[in-house]
Amino acid sequence: MEFHQPNAEALDADRSKDARQVAEQGGVKAFYLQAGVTNVRILPPFSTKGVWYRELYEYNVVVDGQRRVFTAPIDGPDPIEEKRQALLQAGGDFNIKAAEGLKATRRYLFNALVWFAPPGVEFTRGEVVVLKAPVTVKRHLLEMDRDVQGGWADITNPASGVNIKVSRTGKGLNTEYSVAPLPKRSDLSADLAAVQVDVNSLKLFNLDELYQPLSYDDLKRVASKIGNVVVPAAAVPAVLPTAVQFVPVQGGTTPTVQFVPTATTAVVPPVNVMTATVSPEAYIPGMDIPPPPPAIR
Repeated sequence: MEFHQPNAEALDADRSKDARQVAEQGGVKAFYLQAGVTNVRILPPFSTKGVWYRELYEYNVVVDGQRRVFTAPIDGPDPIEEKRQALLQAGGDFNIKAAEGLKATRRYLFNALVWFAPPGVEFTRGEVVVLKAPVTVKRHLLEMDRDVQGGWADITNPASGVNIKVSRTGKGLNTEYSVAPLPKRSDLSADLAAVQVDVNSLKLFNLDELYQPLSYDDLKRVASKIGNVVVPAAAVPAVLPTAVQFVPVQGGTTPTVQFVPTATTAVVPPVNVMTATVSPEAYIPGMDIPPPPPAIR
């Protein structure tokens, strides 16, 4: 067997990435549901608000060549959402696809205990984790928590709560989650005693303090590096007959032409110069306003 030397630079970079993610999450590393079966216990409300989960919206974008996750502000101005709306308004397949990548995704945080997880997933029984899960999981949990007739209400009750089985299947857009109660209610203190943990030693995270959104200026800097608006080619010919000057650029056997919007051109977003290559047959020397050109590349 051939062994290779560790890449200290790559390992340090990965460690720095983990540290940055933890810092951005408020100093806590979240627990994610992986493919397979995970058994958890959702813990009681973490504050006087009486709610045992927290809603947040996240952006998952590539900035400076690295994929980053940012918490979106729920209230107040949001430069990334403003950029997304500008892309949608500009129209065109490229812009619309770029806008889809800037849409914030809704997630939920829970204080939880993990009893069982798929192979390779690290966890410690009896240790409180911040579970981050999608809308589907939260919806099933809430329905179960309010299901008085089904006998599963009040699932976070310490004395008679419910342990939950979450199954994750599929990948990407085909990922699915199923949520089901384990056979019977249980006393949390007894469950913890079985793994030599005192229930009084548990400390819940204040979920409201985690995953704080970036400041407006920081979000604006992120927005400036993503989702650049591209004017759809189809939008230009529509204004050529009355509002665009035709300027031939000499050189080569195939003339290159520039379509320069005049001061009265109503193009949103603004366009300074757009260039296209046309065939000699389509080029008519001396014309200030050409017929509609072929699609701009």
